[in-house]
Amino acid sequence: MPSQLFPESIFPRKLSVTAERRLRLAQARAEESTPASQAAGINAQAHKRISA
Repeated sequence: MPSQLFPESIFPRKLSVTAERRLRLAQARAEESTPASQAAGINAQAHKRISA
């Protein structure tokens, strides 16, 4: 019933500031744990060693 009165396309849900911060932190941690980002981090470290 409330979803019919307040459709999300018109009234999007708002997160609290702390909830947004936790969400961003969780997303950043998830990105860091993906194999592609780990490989990119390793490549960046190797590049720093080579160029130093």
